Amino acid sequence: SGGRRISSLYGPRIAGNGASDGFHAGLDYSGIPEGTPIQILADGKVVTSAELQGYGNTVDVDVNGDILRFAHLQKPMVKRGDEISRGTIIGLLGKSGGNYAPHLHFEHRSEVGGDKTKVTYDPIKTGAAFFCSLESNLDVERDS
Repeated sequence: SGGRRISSLYGPRIAGNGASDGFHAGLDYSGIPEGTPIQILADGKVVTSAELQGYGNTVDVDVNGDILRFAHLQKPMVKRGDEISRGTIIGLLGKSGGNYAPHLHFEHRSEVGGDKTKVTYDPIKTGAAFFCSLESNLDVERDS
């Protein structure tokens, strides 16, 4: 709906001049208002709810041994150790981590740390992209 779109795909980034511009380890969803609730569409356990360098406010959820990472959040709504279920609002979309515009960076990982070119998967190819929902009509308490 609206301008919602995947603005950056998984994989090597190529600059306008054809040179390598690094590796993008996930999907970026943009065109979504800052503060939009982000739901996880799977059961899991929160293994990270913290500010991470390059990712800003980040929530990592272990879903059957796979890690789903939600980054650049305005505010995490869950904490480390929480057991969560399908439909849980894990955070609010933001632009933390030095970003100029609100967007969600979403990754499918085999582990929390490690070299992102070796521990990440394409969320579209694995189907993990279907475990994330962005709904601006959800009612969320936004207290600080």
